Amino acid sequence: MNIKEKILAKSERLGRAVFHYVERRKQKDKRRVNIAKSVKLSSAQKRAIDNFYKENLGKKVKYNWHKLYTAISGKFDYKYLPEYLYTADFTILSNNPRYYKALQDKTILPLIVKGSELNVRVPKILFSSSNKLILNENKETITKDELLKKLINLDSFFIKPSIDSNSGKDCFLYKKEFGYCEEDLKRIVDSYNGNFLVQEVVENQSDIKKLNPSSLNTFRVTTYLLDGFIYVAPLVLRIGRENKACDNAHAGGLFVAVSNDGEIISDGKTEFNENYEFHPDSKIKLKGYKINNVEKVIKAAKEVASLIPQVGVIDWDFVLDENGNPTLIEGNMFNGGCWLIQMSHGKSLFEENTGRVLQLIRKNTHLYE
Repeated sequence: MNIKEKILAKSERLGRAVFHYVERRKQKDKRRVNIAKSVKLSSAQKRAIDNFYKENLGKKVKYNWHKLYTAISGKFDYKYLPEYLYTADFTILSNNPRYYKALQDKTILPLIVKGSELNVRVPKILFSSSNKLILNENKETITKDELLKKLINLDSFFIKPSIDSNSGKDCFLYKKEFGYCEEDLKRIVDSYNGNFLVQEVVENQSDIKKLNPSSLNTFRVTTYLLDGFIYVAPLVLRIGRENKACDNAHAGGLFVAVSNDGEIISDGKTEFNENYEFHPDSKIKLKGYKINNVEKVIKAAKEVASLIPQVGVIDWDFVLDENGNPTLIEGNMFNGGCWLIQMSHGKSLFEENTGRVLQLIRKNTHLYE
């Protein structure tokens, strides 16, 4: 191992240590502690966890993650994966940093998908800015003043940061009837420090839109590459609340488990253990509600994942648009999470592959060249 490789290896070890610390610290949040305390695992359940983890990971894990997921989902699974094993271990071992660091820029992935000729839609990019270079949809350079004059005349658009963004942070839906002025838009644009994306507004297909019309309700679809095959984890649909454009759980939205044939199979959940049999605003009963075209989302996620196998674990955000077409909003190449899926479905994100995943974490070698 040369000096460069040693430095990179040390940097990776440090990064993993930081993620381990962050995820373990989250479990000390009083809200999570109190939720976990509401569950008492039986001796048989504890033995099942211990035996499974000792066999595959080579050591036991603490029970607090299992208790948290059991409390919120209402289901016990000895294969539940502690969050740090997903973010700090398996994702880092699976995702080549030379690729995922570049692809975290949200202006790049739409170009790859659009050029692939897959039957997967991406929202039209009206304007983009990278490193303060502003381009229109024809990839022509324009000034910020020209951008603002064009934005104020649009009926609607969606703007978001193109880097260092997650959980819907700093995303903004513009509609002319909201009454924003050019100075308002200037403040929004300036807040992105020269890295942002302006897209057309996408609408949900009718059965999803009924659940909450004010937000774009998105599917979280996690794909992972394991032993030469692409797998799709159980699906989650995130549903916003009244008068909010964002559906993210961190922004107050709900999430529900969805079967592969399009049925909602759980009540609405939040990460801090609120449970909704009916959507609090639309009043629609969630569990048992049928959604069309879900199989298209699963197919699209596998196809898009096959374009970039160098990134082994990706958390995709998909919608079914007003015509029932799978539309890729973005791909989260790093620092995603397994909690959303495990809390909603009540089982491990990796299902029957969990043992194999733990064995690879135990082996502790990169899964890419």
